[in-house]
Amino acid sequence: MQIRDFQLQRNERPEDGMLRIIHGQIDLVCDLCKHMPVSAEDSVHEIRKGIKRIRSVIRLLRFSLGEERFLEENNRFGSISLLLADLRKSAVHLEILKTIFDRPQTNLLSNTGKSLKKSFRKKKAGLYRSLAKKNNVLSRCLQQIAEAKKQLKGNPPVDIKPDILLAGYAHTYKTGRRRLRKAMQDPSMENNHNLRKAVKNLWNQSQVLRILWTTVLNPYIRSLDRLGDLLGMDHDLAELEAVIKEEPLLSGKEFDQVIKVVEVRRKKCQRSAWQLACKIYAETPAAFLKRMGAYWKQAMSNEQF
Repeated sequence: MQIRDFQLQRNERPEDGMLRIIHGQIDLVCDLCKHMPVSAEDSVHEIRKGIKRIRSVIRLLRFSLGEERFLEENNRFGSISLLLADLRKSAVHLEILKTIFDRPQTNLLSNTGKSLKKSFRKKKAGLYRSLAKKNNVLSRCLQQIAEAKKQLKGNPPVDIKPDILLAGYAHTYKTGRRRLRKAMQDPSMENNHNLRKAVKNLWNQSQVLRILWTTVLNPYIRSLDRLGDLLGMDHDLAELEAVIKEEPLLSGKEFDQVIKVVEVRRKKCQRSAWQLACKIYAETPAAFLKRMGAYWKQAMSNEQF
């Protein structure tokens, strides 16, 4: 996907641009469900990323859609992404294991890593074999995304004005700021994951609106991407820890060693994440909205829209 396909363009009305973006993302997801240009694993990852972008755009349009319809559309696309969640998790668990056991300074037994990787690889293979079944996961995903596209085309969002988009943007910022405070007070897996979702939404929305002031928003987008990666690593480590604790994969000294390594890595990710997040969310929501409104007015005066 080219960046220009996921952002408003010069001389484009906001209402036209937003509809172009959301339908473009739906078409991208449909194509990935129909044809796998890369591996099944990569396709599943790209499909989930596409659906996340769609949901971020829907959040930008929440005050155009109205709260009831916003929740309906958001839940509709969320349920589609949920179909692929277990497939993606199985791949992520293996990736995290590699980062833990492939580090030279890790004082873990190689046999421990081999046994864990073997167990997760077997689980992943079983899940991905489901893609080859008659009523496979991608077929169900395609069916539901096609129905969602039909619903949106039959009843498109209206009144997509700058103040509506900025209100949605500021709401996402406010949500992230609130979740940051909660996560710093209680860095549980749930609180950190909720913060990550808000960060990802703000990251996607900033890409859509980058034309407001590209030289300022590009570094902001990179910072959000970095924060999302840190929070994502923390979440993946937390999930791995939960699986190891729930399933009889390790015992005794091996179990204690792996859990200790995971917890140390989590704390390191969290420290880096909080430092960056406090800078990203330093403004009040009112100040954020005022600043972005000023960017929009300046962009309009330069005939960018």
